[in-house]
Amino acid sequence: THDHSDLKNPELFLTKQEELFAFNLIEDIKKQKGSDKKIVVIQPFGRSAAIQNNVMIDGSSRSLNFNDYQKLIKKLSKFCHIFLFAEKQFFFDDDQISIKLDVGFREWFALIEACDYFIGCDSVGQHIARAFNKKGTVILGSTFKENISYSDWFNIWEKPNFTKTYSPIRINSLDCMFADRLNDKALDLNDDEFENMYSSILKDMKV
Repeated sequence: THDHSDLKNPELFLTKQEELFAFNLIEDIKKQKGSDKKIVVIQPFGRSAAIQNNVMIDGSSRSLNFNDYQKLIKKLSKFCHIFLFAEKQFFFDDDQISIKLDVGFREWFALIEACDYFIGCDSVGQHIARAFNKKGTVILGSTFKENISYSDWFNIWEKPNFTKTYSPIRINSLDCMFADRLNDKALDLNDDEFENMYSSILKDMKV
């Protein structure tokens, strides 16, 4: 079916303690680093991303290239305090821009609810943000917005002029392998494509 009008938006519920955790943390960051910037949570890497020989690899092509991620947060840091929503394996010492936290999943729920804006990929963060009616940009690589996101709510950015192949993820492993090969460059961005993505985020964020 193409009619999904009967599907409700996801819902999550926070405790007062969880809300207070996020509020206090954000207030501390503003006192330390300045209160005139937006608070942004970014989840640049999908669940299938991994570090291999100090290189970030995502065979499903759903994650930002690590260099593009670093370039993006460096440019955004002029306007934003950035929380990196990622596993500890992605906490690189050479990234002194983003705020890295080793906290539980529920604390991340609260931080996304309390932030000003969300930036993510095809992963769990976008579903959390939608549950809290948090605006944001979802950067899509190999997957399709109709299947995995909320195009009526988020600013969806996809690499221009790239033709994707549908991947029946978790259904047929052999077909997934073929699709992954065809989608391998879905988030390999040249300079113009990166600037297009960056401009799209700034426009939607209204900065």
